[in-house]
Amino acid sequence: MKYLDIFLQKWRMRKAAQFVPPNSSILDIGCEDGYFFTYFNHLVSYGVGIDPYLDQDKEYANYKLIKGHFPSQFYLSLSFDVVLMIATIEHLPLQNQIDTINSCYQLLKPNGRIILTIPAPLVDIILIVLKKLGLVEARSLHEHYGFEVSQINLLFDKNDWNLYHKEHFQLGLNHIFIFEKRVHE
Repeated sequence: MKYLDIFLQKWRMRKAAQFVPPNSSILDIGCEDGYFFTYFNHLVSYGVGIDPYLDQDKEYANYKLIKGHFPSQFYLSLSFDVVLMIATIEHLPLQNQIDTINSCYQLLKPNGRIILTIPAPLVDIILIVLKKLGLVEARSLHEHYGFEVSQINLLFDKNDWNLYHKEHFQLGLNHIFIFEKRVHE
């Protein structure tokens, strides 16, 4: 990745880390190289990252990285306090988005959180220009499915999820949403 790619990735991760309670069990979907576990390990009791672009599975002291797609290639029977989807949901076709969110719900502990960052549609145009200028790699830009932030409510059923927090960041070009798993009594 190029410097600007790394800078923007770190910015998204720092924003997400603000909402991760200490000593959390974390599933990071689209973990890339495990950046979150490397730089925010003080928040992690144990973690699992999954990404189709990993070279191979890797295991560390308190987390493991799995080469594969979620949920179709995720076979661990664990539960998590937090699921991270940092700049990930827009890379999935609609039906996969629904399956992914439903699978996250099943894997989260009661009151667990899913943290998503979602770029504004304008970001695709900006990335195309920056890529042509050689300033970013934007290697998975071809996977963007035109996700509109307004679609977020279609994925999160109000009976199953509470919206905990939402805001714009990165000069309004990115959004963060935190939903908590609702406990049914």
